[in-house]
Amino acid sequence: MKNKAKGQPIKADLKIKSFAQLEEEVQKHLKAELEDKPLESLIDKNEFCGWSPAHTINGVPYEKLMEHKKKQQDENS
Repeated sequence: MKNKAKGQPIKADLKIKSFAQLEEEVQKHLKAELEDKPLESLIDKNEFCGWSPAHTINGVPYEKLMEHKKKQQDENS
């Protein structure tokens, strides 16, 4: 006997746009004159990202682990 998974109907509302509507939106975004901002200002204001600590594995910085691994490989070869 086969065990069939019983599906449940899912209600979905699809929002479809025509190519003309998409093209119109793209042109609107391309024509918008956006002010360029220096990268430092984006980081300082935390608009996209901010400072983050170094990556660690079990409390040891990743770079140190990789250095240790490379030394181990050099010693073994």
